[in-house]
Amino acid sequence: MADVRELLARLYPQSIKINSGRGGIPELTNQDIAAALAFVPAGLGRDLLEYGAWPDGAALRASKISATIHRLVMDEWSAREQAYIEAKVERGLVVSLSRYHRAALDFKTRSSLDAAVDEARAHRWPEKLEDRLEDVVRIAVLDLFGAEGTSNRDRAKAMGLSESGYREVWAGVVTWLYCAMRDAEAEAGRHLWAALQGEDAA
Repeated sequence: MADVRELLARLYPQSIKINSGRGGIPELTNQDIAAALAFVPAGLGRDLLEYGAWPDGAALRASKISATIHRLVMDEWSAREQAYIEAKVERGLVVSLSRYHRAALDFKTRSSLDAAVDEARAHRWPEKLEDRLEDVVRIAVLDLFGAEGTSNRDRAKAMGLSESGYREVWAGVVTWLYCAMRDAEAEAGRHLWAALQGEDAA
C-alpha cells in the first residue's frame, strides 16, 4: 500500500512518472490521479487511503474517520456478544426440551452444544471494551501508518498494561482492527489503481 500512498502524496506536483511493473502508465498528471480517486468508493478504505497520503488534510475529517472506526469495533464487539448469547440460548433450549420430554440428551449432542458455547466465549472481547477503545484505535492506527515492527511490549506500555495482560486480553482486538483497516485500505487502493489503468477493480 506504500506505493499507492506515495502516489497520492505526490498529487500536487504538475506531473509525475511511475512504473507499475507491467509496462506502467507513461505519465500521470494531478488531474489524472484526482479523477481516479473519484472512482474509489466512499467509506473507511478511502478515508484511510487519503489519511495515509495527506494526514494534515484528512485531519479535517478526523472526527468522522474516528467515529467510523469506533463504530466498526463496537459492531464487531456486539456481533461476538450476540454469537455467545445465541450459543447459550441454543444449549439451554435443547437441554430444557430434553428434560421436559424426560429424554436423555446424548453425549454427542451435549458435547457439541458445550463446544459451541466455549468457542463463542473464547471469541468474546472484553466486556468493557469502550473503556479502552481510544487506546485500541490509537495503537491500531499507529501500527497501520507508523513505524513498522511495533512489539506487544510497546503496545502494552502504551496502554499502561503488562505485556502478558495485553496479550491475553487486548492483542486480539488490536490485531482484528489493524487487519480490518489494512484490508479496507488495500481494497480502496485496488480501486484507485484500476481506475488509473482503465480497468475494473473486481
